[in-house]
Amino acid sequence: MVNGLDPACVQEMLQQSTSEGARPGPWLGVRGRVSDAVGRLATSNAWPQAIDGTPTYFGEFHWHTEFSGDGQRTLEAALTSARDELALDFAGPSDHLAPDGTYAHRLPIELVEICRRFDEPGRFCVIPGAELAARYGHVNLHTSDFDTFLDIVRRFPYELLPVWRSMGDDFPLEVLAALCPEGRGMIVPHHTNVDASLEAGVVHSDGRPIWCAMRWPVVTPLLHQGLRLVEMVQTMGAFETESTDPAWRVRWGGYGGSVQTALLRGHRVGFVGGSDNHAGWPTRDWGAGGTSGLTAIQAPDLDGETLFAALYQRRCYATSGVRIVADATLNGFPIGSELRLEAGSRRHFRLRIQGTAPLAAVQIVSMGAVVADLPVVQGAWDFDGSWIDDRPGRPLRDVYYYVRARQVDGHCVWLSPFWVDPPAPV
Repeated sequence: MVNGLDPACVQEMLQQSTSEGARPGPWLGVRGRVSDAVGRLATSNAWPQAIDGTPTYFGEFHWHTEFSGDGQRTLEAALTSARDELALDFAGPSDHLAPDGTYAHRLPIELVEICRRFDEPGRFCVIPGAELAARYGHVNLHTSDFDTFLDIVRRFPYELLPVWRSMGDDFPLEVLAALCPEGRGMIVPHHTNVDASLEAGVVHSDGRPIWCAMRWPVVTPLLHQGLRLVEMVQTMGAFETESTDPAWRVRWGGYGGSVQTALLRGHRVGFVGGSDNHAGWPTRDWGAGGTSGLTAIQAPDLDGETLFAALYQRRCYATSGVRIVADATLNGFPIGSELRLEAGSRRHFRLRIQGTAPLAAVQIVSMGAVVADLPVVQGAWDFDGSWIDDRPGRPLRDVYYYVRARQVDGHCVWLSPFWVDPPAPV
């Protein structure tokens, strides 16, 4: 039985959901429950779809293989695990790529040809990507398709490498963003608020860390076009705030590179989660903190370009490694949206969280503060509610809001923000 329903009835509802484009219906939130002969029970996650019925897909695209100088396992083994053993909807390697466009041991075209063999729209998708690292920034490059990835990498020796050499310790974020065609390429910083001396004790002979916290630059149109996401959580923890906060998995703080610092400086970035796994096992935690990360993408279809378009639109969210089904809207607009509202306009939030364990907290964060701590029923796995921001003197320009939730088992989810601005001058 599934939540007391006959299995044939559930199957009919699920088939109807698929045939009608996964529009909301009576099956929303249905969980499968099975038991064996000795009475052991198992309950499935909630049916993965957004409030408006858009399917939600889970995967992870920040992990390393033998293509990286410090990676393990073959790319083929890693993608086989992602597709056939971990039941991910999408995945993709982010192996270390030098600014001259070469990997440690293999060629970019070799990586692409392997990835193409595993890319099966409708079943499993591979998101192209690579990691580039300087002292003040580790950033992943992702593209909508393999040809675009190769086109960008071929330009590295002529357009990225000379600038890279001239900048010393800094990361040429704007140059890398400029190489990304609008809507078809983007950069994603990660572990933004920690340095190598803290996490791994890795320093130069002069005592300086090999890599440091992110220096969030001044926002420019090129950065707004190419810098669309930030990795909220990974093996080293969450990087949400400047202050450490064990409840929300923030292990490091005070270095000026947090996600909230980026948002307050005007970077309009959505949230993703990854593992930064160097063992060739997507989603696996390999650190002492017990944290990994997953990305959920709300997209109409399971194909690479559609998934990338949703990521570019910031219609995505991060979890600490479990498949929490979550969504929110602001005045009916989806996560990641930029809204222009009159000063007195209503700001109405609709929230739905469907956990993998009982919920402990559901909150709305704005401008670095928790502005709504919504009541959660003790023992409830699901939350379905709303909140209206009618605070006197609420900010009107470049305002961000995002929803986060935490379970009693410590797992968390962070939804990509909304941004509110006044109407454009006539």
